[in-house]
Amino acid sequence: MLFPKGHDKYPTVRPEEYDKFLYPHNFTCPHCGQSFDSVTPLTSKLVTKGELACDMRKNYQSFDILWYEIVTCPHCYFSSFESGFEASHRLKKEMFADKLELVKRNLVLEFKEPRTLDQVFASHYLALICSAGFESKKQIDSKLWLSLSWLYSDVRDLKMESFATEKALEFTNLYYSETE
Repeated sequence: MLFPKGHDKYPTVRPEEYDKFLYPHNFTCPHCGQSFDSVTPLTSKLVTKGELACDMRKNYQSFDILWYEIVTCPHCYFSSFESGFEASHRLKKEMFADKLELVKRNLVLEFKEPRTLDQVFASHYLALICSAGFESKKQIDSKLWLSLSWLYSDVRDLKMESFATEKALEFTNLYYSETE
């Protein structure tokens, strides 16, 4: 229901050393309005590792930002980049509410620390559903699919990495074709 055909289970737990890069943060969900506590990376502590990769991925010493780039409301499963939780965004809830509710009714997902890679994948796929509520949907989808391709690369799932890369290219092309 949430994952595409070919997606596997990835129960890997994030490394303990990530703790020193995380700080608690209280979020208010723009979808359901409830508050919840989560963590967010303290980016000022991150040190880049090497040059920017040819796939445009930024790598950091002792921390993988992909594990924490998406925030998920544990009450309604609304998921987005942290900026999507800011009040300045106009969110069109009707564009994704039914689909998100269907997922919520049929899947029990837990979002707790320490995160597992399964939770990271779930948050990204939930964010793809919720992106329909933002004006910049194609741009958000492009970034999400690119992040998913990197995650699949990390678990050495070449078939799913290729699938996600193709989707990232598709949405990037759609985004740029509309901005010409």
